[in-house]
Amino acid sequence: MRPPPSSGAARKAWTSLDKIVVWAALMDIDFEVHDPPELAERIGAMAAPL
Repeated sequence: MRPPPSSGAARKAWTSLDKIVVWAALMDIDFEVHDPPELAERIGAMAAPL
């Protein structure tokens, strides 16, 4: 998935929050979660043991 060149936002339909977290971690980029709030919670939960 690649955002349009004029955009800094990435949008994609996902079936699992865990898949989004893994995808973001593999991209090795800084990012900001806008929605859904559950995603930010899941990122925190998965990062805590690291």
